[in-house]
Amino acid sequence: MAPKRGKSSLPRNVASLRRGDERGNDELQAPSAAAQEVIAAHLAEHGIRALRLARHVYLGGERLESQLISWNPAKASFHCLRCPGFVFGTGEVTEQMVDSTLLWDEGVRPFLAAARTDEERREIARAYRSGELQRELLRPLRRRQRRRPAAARPSVEHRRHSVQAWMLARYRLRGVLARVIEDAIQLWRTQPKEWAKLSDRAPVESTLRRYWQLIPDEQVAAAKATYHACLQAKRRS
Repeated sequence: MAPKRGKSSLPRNVASLRRGDERGNDELQAPSAAAQEVIAAHLAEHGIRALRLARHVYLGGERLESQLISWNPAKASFHCLRCPGFVFGTGEVTEQMVDSTLLWDEGVRPFLAAARTDEERREIARAYRSGELQRELLRPLRRRQRRRPAAARPSVEHRRHSVQAWMLARYRLRGVLARVIEDAIQLWRTQPKEWAKLSDRAPVESTLRRYWQLIPDEQVAAAKATYHACLQAKRRS
């Protein structure tokens, strides 16, 4: 007797990827469940609510017109045909990314001085790429802030307003919320002290989306109008 299948814990728009939608295509390794959630969230920005792997993600072979996403398993990232020129990360760290960080990323080199073995160097590089290293750096700052009198600490409202202002400024340049969120995570990962000027918390996608929803509609509309005006000006030049 076949074992019963448990109920999927994936979101509704991603769960279908794991149910009879596999194509048997072995040209590229398919995105993980976590990466599929990121891709689904991105395509939702384009009005695609029910993401299917075979229909929307190109993994090799003959490309369908509906396959907007090009998946890069080595970098756990993807391109979108509707967002030319941009690469979107999923937050995962692959072995190839660790290799690249050790070879080319100047930011990780000061942290490698304490490493005694190649395994430790790779562990540090992985923590750097995932953001774990930056979280450790911010921990003493948070402890000092918690020891300060409550009146002297930034309030939740102040933190939210600072992040919202930053998001609006980025939206005027980027035009898509998913890109703004990626910029926030990248800033925190590569320049934690700069992000600390905005917030004493690491950026979380769900929190950033909630902050965005709380921005008045007229401010979002004005930022979008600025983005499109700049885009039109670039096209005319």
